[in-house]
Amino acid sequence: MFKFFRAFLITLIAIIVVVYGAFTVLNVYFFAPGTVVNGIDMSFKSIDKASEILDFNDFQTEIKFRNGSYSLYGKDIGFNAKVDKDLEALKKGQNPFLWFDFYNRKAVTYDYRVTVDEVKLRQVLDKSDFLKEDKMSSPGDAKVIVKDNVAFAEDGDKGTVIDEDSLVRGVMESIQKMEHLYTVPDSCYSAPKYNSESPEVKACVDEVNEYLNLDIKYIFGDYVLQLSKEDIYNMITISPDYKVSVKKDVVKSFIDKFAKEHNTYGQEKRRFVTHSGRTAVINGSSYGWEIDSEAETEELYRVVSNKFSVDRIPAFKHKAYTYSSTGDDIGGDYVEVDLGNQHVYVYKDHKVIIETDCVSGNMAQGHGTPSGLYPIRAKQSPTILRGDDYESPVSYWMPFNGGIGLHDANWRGKFGGEIYKTNGSHGCVNLPVSVAGDIYRNVHVGMPVICYWNSDLE
Repeated sequence: MFKFFRAFLITLIAIIVVVYGAFTVLNVYFFAPGTVVNGIDMSFKSIDKASEILDFNDFQTEIKFRNGSYSLYGKDIGFNAKVDKDLEALKKGQNPFLWFDFYNRKAVTYDYRVTVDEVKLRQVLDKSDFLKEDKMSSPGDAKVIVKDNVAFAEDGDKGTVIDEDSLVRGVMESIQKMEHLYTVPDSCYSAPKYNSESPEVKACVDEVNEYLNLDIKYIFGDYVLQLSKEDIYNMITISPDYKVSVKKDVVKSFIDKFAKEHNTYGQEKRRFVTHSGRTAVINGSSYGWEIDSEAETEELYRVVSNKFSVDRIPAFKHKAYTYSSTGDDIGGDYVEVDLGNQHVYVYKDHKVIIETDCVSGNMAQGHGTPSGLYPIRAKQSPTILRGDDYESPVSYWMPFNGGIGLHDANWRGKFGGEIYKTNGSHGCVNLPVSVAGDIYRNVHVGMPVICYWNSDLE
């Protein structure tokens, strides 16, 4: 029994020695049991075999551009990742006689030593649309925008013009880190000359807001035109280097439009409701408002250019007596001469305050008083009316159509009726002396005079 146990023990020790020796020899050339590198079991593998396992070129990364993405494959760019030098150090650090201590071995992780063929990388990138000049869009400078009547700066389109050298450096660094996504930073792209934070742009925004804050009004009789912020903004222009100036042609267009909408002078046909309620259609070309567009363009250009806020009465070539928001330039104070019925009406605030018979131009001699709309051009008291064949002193003279006017006629004993047909004036409207003075005192220079015949009535 003892001999058997002795023989068994000797045999067991021999086996252990052989096994230990064998494993010791193996661990001289191979990694010890329990060696884990970068998550891979390298037990009993040589350094060369481990390097072969760990080394790879099957790598893919994505480049994210502003306008899309592009995939790079390791095999196309000479990619290779190695950790061989670290493996040698790891192997040297393992004691082959302690191969059995695998329970205490810790897994290790080594950084890869990555190599990339830059020439191949550039060739691959050059084939993509992202680096083709005809596919790139240039960056846009900041824009000055007006919204809700306030100016502010807004960055322009960033564009896609990219610097290839900067891109390659960035991609190389990303691949060296084994990253699978590289977002191209703004620093790789061409930047615009001006962005919303540029001093020139900020100064421009401030100046545009100064223009938008102008308070410019046109006062035209009872009508007031307030220039809107849009009107003023349309008058300015911003140069590529953010200098603000006023566009004179736009100022002129504004004044021309304003004049066209409100000028009343020169209208050949005017409609006027007479005392009887009937409408007379008469020539009104001698009465009305006419803005002096050239002079007013110069003045508004000066006002806006200097950033003045003003209440302004336009420059006029011709003026009427009044103007309302409805465009009425006759108003409620005027003189109505009903030539067909030889009667004169003086209105104040749309009510007749004086009326009288009259005698107008002699029809038989071709001196008939013309119909039309005219302004009273002057008042004289007394004066002498002179013509080719007459000289007549009068107390009250109120001309409205050249040499034709309202005046007293103390040489007449009767007025009205059909006197005008054969014994009328040289064209003036003769008035009784007793009434002429009242009319003179109640009319003013510029007040409209409306003359019409029955044939002018609709």
